[in-house]
Amino acid sequence: MRLLALLFILSPLISLAQTYRVGPGDLLKITVLEMEELNKEYRVDNLGHINLPYLGSLDVKENTATDLQEVISNKLQKEYMNDPQVFVDIMEFNFRPISVIGAVMEPGKLKQDPQNLDLLDAITQSGGVKENHSDRIFVIRKTPIGLNETLEISYRGLMIEGLSYLNIPLYPGDTVNIPVERPLVVSVIGEINKPGELKFSRESKVTILQVIAKAGGFTDYAKRHKVKIKREVNGEQVQIPINVKNIERNKEPNFVMQHNDVVIVP
Repeated sequence: MRLLALLFILSPLISLAQTYRVGPGDLLKITVLEMEELNKEYRVDNLGHINLPYLGSLDVKENTATDLQEVISNKLQKEYMNDPQVFVDIMEFNFRPISVIGAVMEPGKLKQDPQNLDLLDAITQSGGVKENHSDRIFVIRKTPIGLNETLEISYRGLMIEGLSYLNIPLYPGDTVNIPVERPLVVSVIGEINKPGELKFSRESKVTILQVIAKAGGFTDYAKRHKVKIKREVNGEQVQIPINVKNIERNKEPNFVMQHNDVVIVP
């Protein structure tokens, strides 16, 4: 996992700040040495234009910062000054915002400037995760040649174990998806203290002993050696006999539950 994350970070996408193509809504900072009139921030309009003193309306959409430096430099050199020193910085990447979707409190596009934003920042700005979040985090990113790359990161590794290498930097246009976890549901009926429907995480195996424990344990009248599991197999309902007494005594292996199993305790 560490190698995968490092390869993902050190791929050509690390130069996204240089290869990012400007679009409507982005905020550009233009600096021209010895020409103070041009030195300010410009918001790209809906048509992809900015309006510069002396140069008028300039179509900037689909240009990188480096492209724009060259374009502005060439225009200035033709009409106003020799060897102009032009610097263009992208201050806000509103055309390709970072989005967080799935099991977070405030899904959607992040409002804060995505420069120097990492995965933890994105989760925090989205209000944190909901209780039904999956352990998997997917970061979906478009490469410079138009393909999608996806990195899977463990939420537990990032948030609980604190593995810093999983806290990857994010880039304009990234989508962070934290899926909603569909719980494993098991029903328990019969001689049990808390009969009903129980929900478990799918991230680890759920056993019959865990189900019994969560259901409050057997009543005094329960026949532990005659428990049955009602399960659908190939479209048909079958009953699987389980001797919980032997499982408790380590004479038989613990039985692993499946979604929608029904535990019947006589």
